[in-house]
Amino acid sequence: MAYNHEIIHIEDGLPIKIFDFHALDLDRYIPKHWHRSVELLFCQIGSLNVWLGSKLYVMKKGDIVVINSNVVHATQSLENNHILVIQFPFEFLRHVTMDRYYTKIQFDINTVVQTQSDYHSIQEELDKLFDLLHNRVMSETDLITVNLRKMEIVYSVLTTLFQSHCEQLTNDNLLKDQSKNLKKLSEIITYIGKNYTENITLVSVSLKFNYSTNYFSRFFRKYMGMSFTQYLRSIGLDDSYDKFMNNSEDISTISLTSGFGNYRNLYNAFYETYHVAPSQYKKIRQQKL
Repeated sequence: MAYNHEIIHIEDGLPIKIFDFHALDLDRYIPKHWHRSVELLFCQIGSLNVWLGSKLYVMKKGDIVVINSNVVHATQSLENNHILVIQFPFEFLRHVTMDRYYTKIQFDINTVVQTQSDYHSIQEELDKLFDLLHNRVMSETDLITVNLRKMEIVYSVLTTLFQSHCEQLTNDNLLKDQSKNLKKLSEIITYIGKNYTENITLVSVSLKFNYSTNYFSRFFRKYMGMSFTQYLRSIGLDDSYDKFMNNSEDISTISLTSGFGNYRNLYNAFYETYHVAPSQYKKIRQQKL
């Protein structure tokens, strides 16, 4: 399963998406992706690795990170954790900020690198939101009441973010160029996702999209925070992980159907990411279940 330009679907009668998760599949690395929605992550228990572009941040208990629109990112859980996620649709934020978000301002809060003033007040609000997520809803009236309380908290968090955790944007042309380039990158990533098992290369994809190899290599690394080869390997590894952990297919067969060509290539990629051989990793996972 390859991730690229992800579409966020809204449910439950709210204008935003709120959910929490406990890591069930520790260590698994999800390939990088992006979306127009802004994503707030709050680590209540444990830790979470978060990549923003090429930079890695390790969230610990109490940390808050906001991922702005169209920022390429990935996450990985290395231990049991409990994470709250709020996804704000781009149009929603544009509306509530009177079109200032993404043209004049973007959010700037990452407590992993800097403990910022008044972030404790956001923590307290997010703790309340955790509790509301697990309220037992008995009727439609209960659901409406809980949803309204959720939005009360969300607007309180947004108010603090807007007042204290924004940075000013000064170059509209840069944002327009970024949107244009991410649109093109989405086409490229979609193509890679459909063809990564067909022995595609940096050169072949460059030619497909009418780029010189050197330009395409720089372009890809700039926006994805990793090389073309690293990304190709990550989506092949994600695919092989699914097949290896969830069915009885032979690992050599999986290496062929996941774009690695042979077992040795898959073994090397797996070992580099998970630090054990595939068979050993599967045995460890089965013992934990």
